[in-house]
Amino acid sequence: MVGRPARVARLLVLLGIFLISARAAAINPQRSIDQYAHESFGAKDGLPDGAVYAVRETSDGFLWLGTLASLVRFDGQRFVTFEEGELGLRHYSHVRDLYEAPDGGLYAALAGGVSKLVGGRFEFHDEREGLEHPFVYALAPGPDGSMWVGSGGAGVWQLRGKTFVRHPAYLADPSLPSQVNESSPLIA
Repeated sequence: MVGRPARVARLLVLLGIFLISARAAAINPQRSIDQYAHESFGAKDGLPDGAVYAVRETSDGFLWLGTLASLVRFDGQRFVTFEEGELGLRHYSHVRDLYEAPDGGLYAALAGGVSKLVGGRFEFHDEREGLEHPFVYALAPGPDGSMWVGSGGAGVWQLRGKTFVRHPAYLADPSLPSQVNESSPLIA
């Protein structure tokens, strides 16, 4: 019997695939889901156990998953898990949001900071660059190419190059909510 977390993870992967697929608009709403060919994936296929928090298809065709355990890349055949210490990743426990920048770099919001995959290696940004709370839950691009970051305890920050700067509204009003949980297009 498959546990509830595994079923939820499979459903989220399937939902994410439908939401980010350009062909999803071509689905006939008169048909039920079981009238279409579909697959579900889980631990038996190499997907780590636990919740899937974020799904992003990148311009190179990979499907990236932010899970409770790690950052995962899916090429349509197999899952590749990126864990702490690999390709420049530092400490983290789960990935809450993903964003592909116009330059093709993949940002990941982590419990530990923010990473950006560039040229096959991860650039990692955390308290060393000024972020006051290491749990990052949400990402949003700025019009100037910077990355806005929603933290789990210190509000909103802007990653400018390699430095975090607190959002001006938080400097003016410290009573603003300190926990910013979402910006993901998968959450309505």
